Amino acid sequence: MAISVSLEVGRHEIKWSKEGYEDLIATIEVSDEGVSCISVQDGECYTSTPVTPPGVLITSEEPFTVVGYLKKKATPTPTPAPTPTPTPTPTPTPTVTPTPTPTPTPKPRCEELVELISDFVAETKEPGIWLAVFDLNGDRVLDIFDLVKAQRIGEGACDRILRCYEDNRYYFVIEKGENYYSFLYEIGNVDTLFTVEKVWEWDVEAQTWKRPTKLECGKGYLIRAPEKVEKSASVSVSCYPTLDDFIALFNSLEVGKKALIGACASEIDLTGTPLEGKVTDAESGTVVTKLERGKAYWLYGGAPTPTPTPTPTPKPICSYIRSIGGVSAIDSVVIQQLILAYNGIISFSFTPSKNDIKGCAEYYKGNLSEGDRLTGCSFAGFLRVWRLLMEIKGSVSRKRSKNRSTLEKCLS
Repeated sequence: MAISVSLEVGRHEIKWSKEGYEDLIATIEVSDEGVSCISVQDGECYTSTPVTPPGVLITSEEPFTVVGYLKKKATPTPTPAPTPTPTPTPTPTPTVTPTPTPTPTPKPRCEELVELISDFVAETKEPGIWLAVFDLNGDRVLDIFDLVKAQRIGEGACDRILRCYEDNRYYFVIEKGENYYSFLYEIGNVDTLFTVEKVWEWDVEAQTWKRPTKLECGKGYLIRAPEKVEKSASVSVSCYPTLDDFIALFNSLEVGKKALIGACASEIDLTGTPLEGKVTDAESGTVVTKLERGKAYWLYGGAPTPTPTPTPTPKPICSYIRSIGGVSAIDSVVIQQLILAYNGIISFSFTPSKNDIKGCAEYYKGNLSEGDRLTGCSFAGFLRVWRLLMEIKGSVSRKRSKNRSTLEKCLS
């Protein structure tokens, strides 16, 4: 039986029920680009037939059809009860009640982390390929207790660090909203890792945004996430950009141009260097004298200390379209209301222009680029991503990556 429904953009849970079959529950996502299957309870998402129940298949073209394949309930076969053979009643043996063993209280994860680091310091445990909380060659001396305090590590971060070591993966957290990041390791397959979140990098040549295919050393990234989420990735190249790397990039930038850089796993002091006064925090816009691990910064080329550019106020028509649910919510009623407001027949939150009305008509017809041109909005492609023109010194990175391992890769 087919049912036609209209769903808003976002995630939805769908349930199929039929007598003689187990209930089927699936989560799907509706976006401007189409409909996709996120998960199926006790089943799988399929992109083509055949489908093994329980499962969900979604057609790839409009109108999108979500097909649920239900699993039949198992009918138990009754087993005849055997005739019991009487057995003599045994003399009961006294049962000794065992003393219950108390359940040990698990250690705090930060305490486990300190003990693990202590084992490495005492050389009672092999560092493996991922340990990088401290330098085993003695380049620097760190007190393990001060280390936890200095990095402001809480139980959640300690847990991620230990899982990095235990699972041999890089765990990190992406916060809700738009935020800037740099990463302690190179990460490939951006589209696979960030399925819901949007990632952008700054193209130094074109001086505009674009979408990256991988997250590289020395670069900063802007990520928009609908919710706070923990991610993990298999990595192999640790990122320790140097002051010389950033000075070389600065010297290559023309006056008025900028680059979005990332400190990654490094901590770099800019005081007394050519970069002093040329770098601002990507989040706050304030001038900084030190690059901190995991953060992103704007580096300005050849110009005086830049004044952060204020975020432009969005046009009223763009805010209105977002408030009604995006361009997919534009229909003949919306266009009619804009025409009435333009002619002063009804009151509106703003007075639309002719181009606003024409642009919405183009959105309604599916011509997003023409709609953007007329309205001045950017629904056809909000941010186009960029890339930095910088090569990390290979020999330095390789030498450092040999002396570093799992735990610091988790300190993000």
